Amino acid sequence: AANEFDCAGECGGSAVDDACGVCGGDGSDDQGCGCFEPGPSGCDNACGSDLVDDECGVCDGDNSSCADCAGTPNGDSWESDCGCVAVDNSGDDCDDCFGVPNGTAWESDCGCVEEGNSGDDCDDCASVPNGDNLEDMCGNCDNDPSNDCVEDCAGNWGGTSEEDMCATCDSDPDNDCIQDCFGDWGGTAENDECGVCGGSGPAEGYDCDGAPLAFTHNASQQQAFYFFESVTIDGQDAEFDDWMGAFNGDVCVGARRWGNCGGGTCDLPVLGYDGTEYTTGYMVPGEIPSFKIFDVSANEYLDAVASEDIPWFNGSYEILDNLQNTVFGCTDADACNYNDTANIDDGSCLENDCAGECGGSAVEDACGVCNGPGPIYECGCTDIADGACDCDGNVDLGCGCGEVGPSGCDNACGSDLVDDACGVCGGDGSDDQGCGCFEPGPSGCDNA
Repeated sequence: AANEFDCAGECGGSAVDDACGVCGGDGSDDQGCGCFEPGPSGCDNACGSDLVDDECGVCDGDNSSCADCAGTPNGDSWESDCGCVAVDNSGDDCDDCFGVPNGTAWESDCGCVEEGNSGDDCDDCASVPNGDNLEDMCGNCDNDPSNDCVEDCAGNWGGTSEEDMCATCDSDPDNDCIQDCFGDWGGTAENDECGVCGGSGPAEGYDCDGAPLAFTHNASQQQAFYFFESVTIDGQDAEFDDWMGAFNGDVCVGARRWGNCGGGTCDLPVLGYDGTEYTTGYMVPGEIPSFKIFDVSANEYLDAVASEDIPWFNGSYEILDNLQNTVFGCTDADACNYNDTANIDDGSCLENDCAGECGGSAVEDACGVCNGPGPIYECGCTDIADGACDCDGNVDLGCGCGEVGPSGCDNACGSDLVDDACGVCGGDGSDDQGCGCFEPGPSGCDNA
């Protein structure tokens, strides 16, 4: 291609115009705001700008960005909840008593209270501000806590229910549980009739002192002692736990257990009437006591007899050989049931019957036969003898037992007929009319 002239007129040169038309220029004539114009200016570095920073350093600012609440740039006033205040202000000038800015709470006698509050919140139950009176759960107002009502066991404030020692809660003290004789609250143990806690009472048939019930008696100032050298039951020595008792009629007036005497002579106290009601019916001088023995093994009271009957006198000491149970039986040595241990005859003595049985009922019958059937035969003890017709040995001759045989001319029983003169049996002789038997009678005028 043909060479051209550049902007400098040089043929084939390389110079060209810059953006501002300056040949060979470097464009520096345009500082950003147009060729040959001043460059950017102002705080905003803008073309043709004359803006400057405000006191807050804000380009073209109005000093508000660094102004304090009072509008003073870089001032030290501050915005509190109560508004703009100086730096040395606490900022609570507008706070109500609760510290709420511009709040409506107010300071009452009870302190700070909300608007609409009467200001008596701190009044006690007696309306005394900040008083120390308190209303208890029963509505009683005072400052004495010692008389405050309490909640009873049923949960009722001021109630009267109480819990007894068995944890039963009610207001009826009459049913409160009590201690039994062991000291257990609500326990069921009781003293028995002998005063023993939880005991079962005396053994059956005995009193609390261990004496047989029938031998229970009262004490007396009048007393005598009957000493027995032995006590026997059915001839055998009494056992350790056997008892002997003295009686006046049916009133026991003394008792002693045989074993308490050590197996030797045993003293039986016999008490008398001393003028008190407790000894009514007891012995009086001259009376003779009766005795009983209690046989423990048989659990039986036995009437007893002493070897001697000795009248009672106060203060006397009587020694007797023996006290033995009353043995009723036959005391007749000749009887077949003689009892050599019996000491009282009970009328039971027996004899051997005809069969040799003691007390048997066999007897000789009227025929002399032991336990025989008696006169059961026709003749009593025997039958009618052969040939006889009755027990007297009579025979029957034809006219009945023991009667005479046929008789008379007609040979009839009981007949006394005889032949008349004509030989007629039982005839009256009429067959002879005077001319001979069976002949005609006299005839003719001569009646011959």
